[in-house]
Amino acid sequence: PRTSKGWSARANGQHSVVSGKRTKRASKGKGKNNERKMLQKIKQTMYGDLSQEETKRFGVLSLMFFNIIGSYWLLRPLKSGIFYVLVGNDYIPLAKMFSFLFMVPLILFYTRLVDKYSRQRLVYIICIGYASIFGAIAIFLMIPVVGLVDHGAPSKYNVLGWVSFFAIESFGSLIVTLFWSFVASTSNTASAKKGYGLIVL
Repeated sequence: PRTSKGWSARANGQHSVVSGKRTKRASKGKGKNNERKMLQKIKQTMYGDLSQEETKRFGVLSLMFFNIIGSYWLLRPLKSGIFYVLVGNDYIPLAKMFSFLFMVPLILFYTRLVDKYSRQRLVYIICIGYASIFGAIAIFLMIPVVGLVDHGAPSKYNVLGWVSFFAIESFGSLIVTLFWSFVASTSNTASAKKGYGLIVL
């Protein structure tokens, strides 16, 4: 009788442990479902009824826009600093005026590329082009005499200073325009109304 009572007590204990684990799992599952429902409600309230595919697409576009704006705001303070060291502070107003004139042929070249290539291929071309230019500028800046190391006195004939100034100045204007034209060409009106807020935020 004692052994039968012991076995029954052990069985009841194991059953209670198993049922307790099941209860915990069920409560965790309910908690995750509630969290998902809350996130879906928040997303639907802020951005509308976005499908799963639209959420992924606009999420990637939002990450792209974040990288573009973040890169530009990192490069922007370097623009004047590099130009000041290599060329001189007196030529910054002249450089800003020349950058406006530099944008005219650049925009004409950009419109020719728009007519020739698709938006997706154009994004690759422009981004690879700027990445190559900034990579070359970074390499030249590390070279003594030519770059920032032992460069000597600032000179208005320093080509590297002018090139870096125009490259950074045009990057902020051209890449943002290209990004929004790419988004507009790949989105219809209904999804654009729902997804543009996700990109900006």
